[in-house]
Amino acid sequence: MDTGSCATILNPHVLPAEMWAPFHKKISVANKEVFTIDLISRKSIGFEIFAGQTTWFRVLKSYLLKKDVLFEFDAFYRIHGPQIKPTRLSYKR
Repeated sequence: MDTGSCATILNPHVLPAEMWAPFHKKISVANKEVFTIDLISRKSIGFEIFAGQTTWFRVLKSYLLKKDVLFEFDAFYRIHGPQIKPTRLSYKR
């Protein structure tokens, strides 16, 4: 899991092909490389980041990830109670 993103990006094998819709966006990454996103989820996807706390948003598709999901930083502020600390991310009920 990574949070250094301006958009939530998902590896395409996580969702079935019929869940994706055409989309076009160019994204510049920290090392100045630019890559193109060509699909977006048709509907919002629910992610339970902490137990009992689900947040919903549409996701972009990319094969470039070495992870299944790259969360946008704002995803954690859509739920209540996250605490971002220097060494970890925790949740307080």
